[in-house]
Amino acid sequence: MWSVPLALFGPDRDQIPGDLGDARFNNYVLEHYHRHAEGRPGSYWDAPFMHPRSNVIAHSDNLLGTAPLYHALRERGWERETALQLWVAALFALNYWITFGVLWHWTRRPWLAACGAFFFAFGLYGMPQMGNVQVLPRFMLPVGLYLLWAWLRTARPAWLLLATGALIYQFWCGVYLGFFLLLAYGLLAMAHVVMNWGHVKSLRPDRSWAWPLAALATLAAGLAPLMWPYMKVADTMGTRHFEEVAASIPHWRSLFFSHPSAISWLDLSRHGEAIPGFWCHYLFVGALPWLGILTAVAVLVLRKGAPADRHELAVLILAWALLLVVVMDYGGTSPWRFIHALPGFSALRSMDRVLHVQALFFLFVLVRTIMLLARLHRHVAPLLSLILPLALVLDNRINATALPRFNKHDSHAWVDQVARHLQRERDHRAVAYCPIREPLPAENEHQRTIALNLTAMLAAQQVGIPIVNAYTGSYPGNFISFFDHMDRRTLNDWCVFAGIDSSTIRVADNIGWPVASTYLLALRGPDGLFATADDAWERRMVMRGQETALWEVFRGIRLADGRLALIAHNGRFVRADLLGSRELIADAKDLGDHGLFSVREHEDGSWSLHAADGSAVVMDAGSRVLKALGTEAEPVRFLSAPAPGDVR
Repeated sequence: MWSVPLALFGPDRDQIPGDLGDARFNNYVLEHYHRHAEGRPGSYWDAPFMHPRSNVIAHSDNLLGTAPLYHALRERGWERETALQLWVAALFALNYWITFGVLWHWTRRPWLAACGAFFFAFGLYGMPQMGNVQVLPRFMLPVGLYLLWAWLRTARPAWLLLATGALIYQFWCGVYLGFFLLLAYGLLAMAHVVMNWGHVKSLRPDRSWAWPLAALATLAAGLAPLMWPYMKVADTMGTRHFEEVAASIPHWRSLFFSHPSAISWLDLSRHGEAIPGFWCHYLFVGALPWLGILTAVAVLVLRKGAPADRHELAVLILAWALLLVVVMDYGGTSPWRFIHALPGFSALRSMDRVLHVQALFFLFVLVRTIMLLARLHRHVAPLLSLILPLALVLDNRINATALPRFNKHDSHAWVDQVARHLQRERDHRAVAYCPIREPLPAENEHQRTIALNLTAMLAAQQVGIPIVNAYTGSYPGNFISFFDHMDRRTLNDWCVFAGIDSSTIRVADNIGWPVASTYLLALRGPDGLFATADDAWERRMVMRGQETALWEVFRGIRLADGRLALIAHNGRFVRADLLGSRELIADAKDLGDHGLFSVREHEDGSWSLHAADGSAVVMDAGSRVLKALGTEAEPVRFLSAPAPGDVR
């Protein structure tokens, strides 16, 4: 727990793993459950985002299986972001201890169970997936696969029914891993049948079909209330096309492509970057699991150990290989196309998440191989009990700072800031947040759009107002246009599609005054140098930029009364410090009077700025810092210059 989850939280415990998108969406869903459990009226599935759309929770994972844990943490008084951290830590612990219990029951060797549980809970393979914490509740994967394995070996009905229960609960914990566990069940059963063809007692009609049919009925009954909302989404929006998931299907190269956070395997963190969507292909599980596969194959080839032990090992290796083959890209084609066509599987978009099940097969093969070797040689177990823990830790060393994380206090502050904008009026059915955005590099625009929509969702949730903004797994109709642009035009288009009057939606922004127009500009002085909001100068406006890079670009906002406001690249408004140094500084979170300037145009096409008290914006001759100094001072005459093409 200290080496992984607490390291992810940082020394000050202020970091949350993931980015400002998926991690905070999961926080929204968990918080929605908490509020619903406290008595919010209406269906759980009708969360108040993407107004007026209903059943919006079914556009992504629902987290119902572990949301009560988050609710309990909130009931204990932990605030939203800290409760999310504690939920993550608790899931790490559950992943470890439940896997430990399964492996201990199987092997009766505590050291081997502890090593296997460490790999499954804290292994490097799972770190690239921390941006999608909805796959963190995976503690039922080892339970379910072990129970099915026990049923296949013994044909005892109790094992089958328990395996069915584990599968049902995994679906309730996360739909993605539920489907992947179902696939693993099918492939393990297939491997068992292949290796026991002709004499599988569990397939005898006179005694065997009743219990499998009972298990199927139990599975259907357990999943019906969960899957019905998802089926309604599929009915209205259709199923996902195979081409939408093709980029995330693993390549052979992906199996040996490590994330840059894997300290021991940095040499493997570059070669896969040529794969389209390479961030979905960090699938290297470490050296020890691959060594386990090679050793298992050698044991079978050399016919070492008892026939029964080799037979079990062969079944596990075959199941591992089948999963590897099925979920693999072969030069643009993949057997997954046939699995994708099965009911329900078309909902899966990110195929890299199958790695959690693949890692479990790696683990089972490794554990079974060690058990076989320990029976062959009495010195193997004592020796491996000393070597394996050390090798495992070295194999799975993680640099937490190389993983995406964000500061929980900053996130909370951003939500509070937007919440203030949303609370200005409360006389409409819902609100749409349409902020004026800062200049951004084009490649960052999509991530910023996600972050803004989620901040608005969390703010509306905090205030208790339904909101149009949304971030989820799929979008109906023309909603994606509003998602991307967040303006009145696309809002009106969405209202027409949704069949509602746009006058019932209040538009909120980060300005607070009627806006006439917005545009990108750079402020060029008479000597050809540009005004820049320089972080090295404590965000003061300095006339020293020699070209129009990002720091020299501003979002100009013309109000209906003609005044001008400027947003710098850091997302802050430029203000005149009229009660202090009188310098122009790009540090205001909200737009106030000191951030509004009058514009005076001159005959030569230049223009000058005047602060709220009428003082002219001039340049200090020594420091070249812009200041608002007196009504009689000669102002700097600016010329507008276009923004570079890679700034949005």
